[in-house]
Amino acid sequence: AESIEVSQTDHRIYVFGGFSSSGANTSAIQMYSIESNSWTTMSVTLPALRAGISARRLNGRIYIIGGTQVANTLAATAWVAAATSIYYYIPNAVSSADSINTFGATITASLERNTVAYGDGVYYFGGRTAQQTISAANYGVGVGSGTATLAMTALARLGMASALWNPSGGTPRLLAAGGYTALTFHG
Repeated sequence: AESIEVSQTDHRIYVFGGFSSSGANTSAIQMYSIESNSWTTMSVTLPALRAGISARRLNGRIYIIGGTQVANTLAATAWVAAATSIYYYIPNAVSSADSINTFGATITASLERNTVAYGDGVYYFGGRTAQQTISAANYGVGVGSGTATLAMTALARLGMASALWNPSGGTPRLLAAGGYTALTFHG
C-alpha cells in the first residue's frame, strides 16, 4: 500500500489502496492500531482501485485525493490514468461501521502529491500529472464552510516530505523537504 494517514486522536494509522505484491492496484482500506499492535482490513473499500494517492485528515474525515487506476508495471504508461476524484473516509473508532463517500469537487488529474490540512481546506502540491511530468501547481479544496486559501510557493518536486507549521499567533508555514525534480523511464 502507498498512502497512509496517521490519526493522532485515536492512535491509528490508516492505509488506502496501493499495489499488491503482484503489482495489481487495490481498493482496500487497512487500519493499524498502535495500542493493540494489530492490523485490520476495514469492511468498506475505496470506490475504485487506486495507487499513488494522497490522504489527509481534517475535521474527522480523511480526504483521499488523486492516484492512478492502472496496475503497476515497468512501462511508463502505468501512470497515465491519473484520477480526478476525491473521496472522504469517516472512521468510526467504536465499531467497524466506517463509511466512504465521493466528495463533490474534482481535481486536476494527478498522483503522488503531498497534502496538508489547514482551516477548511486540504491543499495538495507537487507530484506528477497524467502526462508524466512533475507538477509545480498548487491547489486547495475547500471542504468546510469556507474556501481553501493558503499562499504556497510552487514546488515542482515528487517524493517530498511535508508538514504544516502553525505557530501560536503567527503565520502558518508549509514545510517541504527533499524530493526529486526529474523522471527517467527505462523500458
